Amino acid sequence: MNSEIITYSQAGQDKWVLSLFPKGFKGFFLDLGCNDPKKINNTLLLEENGWDGISVDIFDFSKQWKSRNTPFICRDALSYVKNSELIKVIDYVSIDIDLLGTNYEVLKTIIDKGIECKSITIEHNLYIGEEYNQRERVPQRELLFGKGHVLRYPDVMVDDGLFNKFEDWWINPKYIIL
Repeated sequence: MNSEIITYSQAGQDKWVLSLFPKGFKGFFLDLGCNDPKKINNTLLLEENGWDGISVDIFDFSKQWKSRNTPFICRDALSYVKNSELIKVIDYVSIDIDLLGTNYEVLKTIIDKGIECKSITIEHNLYIGEEYNQRERVPQRELLFGKGHVLRYPDVMVDDGLFNKFEDWWINPKYIIL
């Protein structure tokens, strides 16, 4: 990854995603649990590099999102994924939904609809405590391994003094070879 590129995301998710694709590639993202359009956002840098996408959050950030080109949809991410026609191959999916258990349900719904994801960052909430861990308790990893995805970076954490493991980063080797 190019360390000179500014990151807007919490742990460099945006820089990592850009590093997976050729320079100048203009992909499509789905940002579920997008929150604020600039602060700790996984897709602003992608948009600045010509990507298109859709951002969804249950909380209404529509006023703040007017500063972005990406459409913002104020809706529960699970119902959005269940009830929307989405393209069949998505370059990057960011799943960061704070309602416990929902990350897995959204991921499963995406896969059950036959949508293929080239790269995924998905929160698993290990930092909250083992009883809330969605990567093992809810078989998030088992589901992705079963579909042939490669766990590129497990248990990503931020150097914030707490070193809380909160997320896994995945690639689909059908589309991305490292």
